[in-house]
Amino acid sequence: MSDTSALMNIPLPSLSSLPPVLFDDLIAEILSQLPVKTLMRFRCVSKTWNSLIFNSSFAKLHLQRSRKNSKLVLKYHNSSCYLRFYVVSCNNVNSLLSSNEPKLEHCYASNRNYWVVGSCNGLFCVVACHFNFYTFNEYWVDFWNPALKLKSPKSPNLCVKHTTHPYSVRFGFGYDDLSQNYKVVAVILGLKKTKVKAHYLGHNCWTNILSFPSFPILRQVEGQFMSGTVNWLALDKVGKETYERLLLPEGLDEVPHIEPQLAILWDSLCLCLDYKGTHFVVWQMRDFGVEKTWTQLVNLRHECSPQLPICISDGDDVMVILLNIPYKEAILYNRRDGRVDHIKVCNSKVLIDAKELAFRECVVEGNALHSLAFRKHFLEQAFSK
Repeated sequence: MSDTSALMNIPLPSLSSLPPVLFDDLIAEILSQLPVKTLMRFRCVSKTWNSLIFNSSFAKLHLQRSRKNSKLVLKYHNSSCYLRFYVVSCNNVNSLLSSNEPKLEHCYASNRNYWVVGSCNGLFCVVACHFNFYTFNEYWVDFWNPALKLKSPKSPNLCVKHTTHPYSVRFGFGYDDLSQNYKVVAVILGLKKTKVKAHYLGHNCWTNILSFPSFPILRQVEGQFMSGTVNWLALDKVGKETYERLLLPEGLDEVPHIEPQLAILWDSLCLCLDYKGTHFVVWQMRDFGVEKTWTQLVNLRHECSPQLPICISDGDDVMVILLNIPYKEAILYNRRDGRVDHIKVCNSKVLIDAKELAFRECVVEGNALHSLAFRKHFLEQAFSK
C-alpha cells in the first residue's frame, strides 16, 4: 500500500465532533450584554474571562450596552436618622411610582451625615462630614458601586476652616481622561479667594489644584459632570484643572424666585428653573460649551415648585419630575409627543431625596477595582448573592 493510499484511508472528524470555537471579539460582545451580577459569576470560567471582564476597554463596552438598563438610587432616613440607600429599576416608571411596595434593593447604610455627590460609569461618590462650629469642618469621601455592592475605604479628611456660610464647600465627581482615574473636586468658597482641591481614587491625599478670585456660586452643592468638566453655575475643567464661565440662556435677566440648578438630562447639560413661580422650565445646552446652543426643552405650568427631574426612562423618552412631598404627585413628561401626565405617588420612599441619583449599572475596570482596595470577603460576599 502506498503512502498516498494510506493517507486517503485516514478518517476525518465530522464537523459536529469539533469543539465549538468562539472568537475573543464575539465573546466580549456576548458578555457585554449581560447584567453585572451575572457577569461576575462568569469570572471563574477562566483566567482569560476574568481578565477580560475587568479590562478597561470591556468596561467601556459594557457601559454602552447598559445604557438601556437605568436604575434609580433612593435616599431614605428612618425615624432613628439611620441613612439607607435603595436601588430600584426605573425602566417602568408607572409601576415604580404607583406601587405601594415597589421592589427595593438595599445597598448602603450609615448613621453619618452622607450625601451623594454624583455617579460616573456606575461608580458613586458619597461625601460625609463632621461639623465643628468652632474650628474646622472635616469632609471625606467613599466610592460605592451599587451593582457589586462594594464600598471603598474612606478618603483622607479634608479640613476646612469653619465659616458661617452653610454652603462653603461644593463637591463634584467625574472621570479624568488625562490621569485615567476617577476624581473628586472640592471647591472651597472664601470671602476673598476660592480654592479648589482634588482627590483621586486610590490616593491618600487631597491635592491643591488652583485658586481664583471669589465670586458667588449658587447653593447647589453637587457639581454636574459633563464632557470632562464639573459644572456648577460656574465651571471647572477636571482634566486641565482650570475653570471658565459659560453664559446662561438669553432672557434670564430676572433673579428667579427659586435658585436654578444644573442637571445632566439626555446626556446634555441642562438648567432647571422655576419661572415666576408658575412654570417649570428646562433649558438644554445641545452642544456643550457653545452658549448659543441653549434650547428650551421643557416648559410646564405648575401649582407648586417641583424638584429637579430625577430620572430619564422608558426608552429615554420620559422624564420624571417629583413635586414637593405634601402633594405626593409626580409629573411624567414624554419628550417624543410632548404629553404630560400627573400621577399619584403611593410609596413615600420614592419622594425622599430621589433627585439626581439615576445611574446605569456597570463593571469597574481592573485598575479602579484595585484602587478601591476591596477586601476579599467583600468580593466573595457580593458574588455569592
